[in-house]
Formats: sequence, C-alpha cells, structure tokens
Amino acid sequence: MKRSFQIFSLLLGSLILFLIWSFQPAIAQLGRKNQMKNELSTLPIPYTARQDITFLLGQDKDGNNPYFKQANQYYRQHPEDQTEFVIDTCQSLLAVRNYLNDHTPSNGRPWGKINLVFHSNEWTGMGIPTLPGGKRTTEITLANAIGQGAFPPLNNNVVDACTEMVFHGCAFGRNEGLLAALRAAFIPSGVETQLSSSPYFVIFDRQQNGLPKRYLADYWYTFYRTGNRPADSQIVSQLERTYPDVQVDWERAVKRQQTGYGGGAFHYTFKVPIVWTVTYPSIADRPSISSWKDQRRWLDEQEEMQAIFEKYQIPESQFSWYIRYIDHEFEDGTKEPAIKAVGFCTVLCVLQEVQNPVASLVRF
Repeated sequence: MKRSFQIFSLLLGSLILFLIWSFQPAIAQLGRKNQMKNELSTLPIPYTARQDITFLLGQDKDGNNPYFKQANQYYRQHPEDQTEFVIDTCQSLLAVRNYLNDHTPSNGRPWGKINLVFHSNEWTGMGIPTLPGGKRTTEITLANAIGQGAFPPLNNNVVDACTEMVFHGCAFGRNEGLLAALRAAFIPSGVETQLSSSPYFVIFDRQQNGLPKRYLADYWYTFYRTGNRPADSQIVSQLERTYPDVQVDWERAVKRQQTGYGGGAFHYTFKVPIVWTVTYPSIADRPSISSWKDQRRWLDEQEEMQAIFEKYQIPESQFSWYIRYIDHEFEDGTKEPAIKAVGFCTVLCVLQEVQNPVASLVRF
C-alpha cells in the first residue's frame, strides 16, 4: 500500500509538471497581451495640430518701405513661420475680433498662433482704428470701445491657454497700457492666453538667397521740424550728444535708408502729428492768429497741450505748426467758432539688427 501511494504520487507530480510545461507558451502570450494592453492605455489621445493665422492690418503707402508686402510673403513662404491663413481685408481691430469669432478652425480646436502685423511707434499707438472708420487705436480709444460694449471678448472656443497672440508693431512692446487694454479686449475672463510683442522695430526683408526674412532692430532717434531737415552733419552731432555710449557708425547710418545685404545700421523717418482744437462762444472771443507772434502766444497758452509734449518727450519746438480759424462741428451737429492747430514732427530713427531677438519679447 505504501509503495502504491509512492507510485501514485510520482505519477501525479509528473502530470503536473507536464501540464505546466504545456501551458507555458499560452501563459507567456497572455502576459504579453496584458503588457501591450497596459502600454496602449498609457498612450496620449491622438494629437490634432492647431491652425495659425496672420492679419495684415494696413497697406503700403511708401514704395521705399514695402512693409506689408514683405510681411505677406514672409507668412506665406517662410519654412517655419508660415501660417495656414493670411488675411489682409480687416480694416479695424473689431474686424479682426469678428473674423476670429466667425471663422473658428475647421479642426474644432482653438487657434494656435494669431499674428497681428501693423504699423506703430512709441508715440501714436497702432496704425489701425479700434472701430471701423475711427481713429488710430490707443489705450483710450480701446478702453472706450470696451466700456461701451462695442468690443466684446472672443468666445472660449476661439482662444485658450495654448493660444499665442503676437503683436508685430514697431516698439509696441513699450506701450504697457495699450497691451493691457488689448488683453481685456480680446481674451475672455479667466483664460490665460499668451500675448507677446517686442520693444524693438519689426523689419520684414529678403535675404540674399531670396528667402523672406523677419528681424528686430534696436533704435535711437532724434527729431526735427517737418519740412526743415538739418544737414547730415548736424543730425550726426545730435545723435552723438544724445547717445555718447552707443557704438554705431552714425554718419554711415544717416546716409543709408535701407539695410542692404551687408547689414549694418541705417535710418528710417516718420511723422508724429498733433491736432489741437479750441472752441469759443463767439467769433469775437477768438484771439488773433494773423501773425506768427500771435500764433506763438496762442500755442504757449495751451497748457493741456503742453502735457502731450511731456508725455511724448518731444520738445514743442520740434513741430512745424499750421494754425487757422474753423467752425468746429460737434457730434450733435451744432457748431462753434474755433482755432485748429496741426503740428508735425519728423522722427529720424537709426536702426540696427538685434542679435538675440527671442530674448527681447515682452509677454503680458
């Protein structure tokens, strides 16, 4: 009996070993399937690339400065920065807002990058009106449009925290007040969309190989009365006195209006206008402006206008003035006798390419 039990145990043990050996491939296959299932469960949701769009907000008026033409070619042809859409039909910031809201990307995702290309400078805001037919966009005009409910923010499905909105305008990154107003205007409350701009000039050009190029340029400026440009030697002297520590070939820059393939500093000029109107109860109350001495006295009396010169940091003496009598018409159609002064100052900017443009972006 004892021997029979030993034989039975031996046979049972052999059977178990045989079964384990037989099922090893199946067990290994099952382990591999479970491992694959776990690996698949950790894969991310299929990624759908976002679409980018560029708005060209203006038209070239000077053949020597084909800003928008070059920008159009850049955002259509550049191998890295080209966008799926380039729009040149919007003539106000509100039109940009409405286009974005009415033309959401076809893939169902918010926009990736939104480029706005426009003219600007340190003194006069954006070269495009806030509302159709209005004046240049400034912090005040944009704040008024928001306060009146005329500029509602974008919908949540248009922009989100992964959207980047870039404002390409010369020295626009220095206008902190207007940048803050743009966030309030475009971005829904609670959405952390990234907005950025540059404190330098934006230049669109072509490389020697014909490919489009975009770069940023540092700048230094001097002023003179429009229509009364000093001799180049005087301009060079003004720049040397104002920027004694800057290493720039001022004389060469003042003679060059385009950068050229060799690089180096060059200059660009533009006008800063001031329009000032004062109304009077009657024609008899208007002071005389028949002589330049009378006009000079009247200008000196405009204390509120002097605050503009201080804000712009441009001396009033650097403006050419045109002063005349008018009948000023108010929004309600009523009219009053008035004096209107229009002043123009020419700004001569010396430009030189920035070597580290990425670090120069201002994010807000």
